[in-house]
Formats: sequence, C-alpha cells, structure tokens
Amino acid sequence: MQTTKFCLILTLLIYSFWYDFTVLKIFLGVYGIMLAWHIFFPAKLNGLRKKITIATWSEPQEANIHAGLDYNLTAFNEYKAQAKEKYGLTITPTHLAIKAMGESLAAGPGLNGKIVFGKYIPYD
Repeated sequence: MQTTKFCLILTLLIYSFWYDFTVLKIFLGVYGIMLAWHIFFPAKLNGLRKKITIATWSEPQEANIHAGLDYNLTAFNEYKAQAKEKYGLTITPTHLAIKAMGESLAAGPGLNGKIVFGKYIPYD
C-alpha cells in the first residue's frame, strides 16, 4: 500500500511540475491541512476495536491435551497409489489422520474427555 501511495504522489508531482502548478498547490494545501490535523489531534493509541480486544481477552479456560507422534507412511503411500489406480480416489494424509482418530476414540472411549478442577471427566 505504501508503494502505491508513493507512486501516486510522485506521478502527481511530476504532472504538476511539467503541466500545471495549480495541481501542486492543491496537493500541498490538502497535505498541509492533513499534517496540521495530525499534529493538533493525534491519533489515539488504542482504538475501539483494540479496547474491546483488551477487555475481552483472558487466559485459556479450556483444558486441552495435545500429543505428537511420528509415523512411517510407506504403507499408506502404497495404499494411496492402489486406491488412485483402482478406484480413482485421491486419499490424503488428512483422511488417514481423521480415520485413525475415529478408530482410536471408538476403541477407547475413555480417551475423549475434559479436565475439570484438576480431574479428568470422560464425555458420555
């Protein structure tokens, strides 16, 4: 955005020097008024949107458990190639991850829960 403004101002100045000084006078007048306005009425550091953000921001209230695992996906890549060749389907690692999450939650329903007041409570 700054580059666009700079090019516009430069074009305006070149035009005013070569063709008509009236454009330059108008530009400098408007720029002077804008500069004076910003000197006498400085912008507030915290606008309304920033104030609302500050007022409503708080520490996280949810207890989430995150884990990271590394997997060997050579078998998945072979299956993906077979499915593409046989059925014309495009299978991504996201499909695999969602299927694995569903299977793990079905196998161990106690894994799906929340922590309330320091105690683990499984979802029904």
